[in-house]
Amino acid sequence: MTQQHEPSSRTLLVLETDDVTRPILRENLENRGYRILISLNQADATERAANHAESLSLILVNQVGQSTSKSMTTGQMIRRDGGVPESIPVIVLAENYPVALEGRNLKVDEYSYVAYLADGQQLLDLLSELLSV
Repeated sequence: MTQQHEPSSRTLLVLETDDVTRPILRENLENRGYRILISLNQADATERAANHAESLSLILVNQVGQSTSKSMTTGQMIRRDGGVPESIPVIVLAENYPVALEGRNLKVDEYSYVAYLADGQQLLDLLSELLSV
């Protein structure tokens, strides 16, 4: 049975370089009512951020082939260089991590998080928490 979700006016900028993950992530988030802007690299993400700075609710970076720290820096640079308010959260979806971190969300600073996902629901819960009105 498919769950019905209330539409959301929340716009997420998603930096996702993985060709397999990207369509799945997009579909899952759109099915929950989020408007998704997909970028394949930092330059494109920064341009999209600049073009949608007033409507962005969150920046989501999937860590692929680089450290979590580098991915966080990338997300924060997209926010800064795109002129997005600093209060807009950045979430990095960690790729490789110790089992002990699985299922945790680490708050890096006031508006930056690393999610060590145990499942997709964890991301949805974090989005709901951060984007609640």
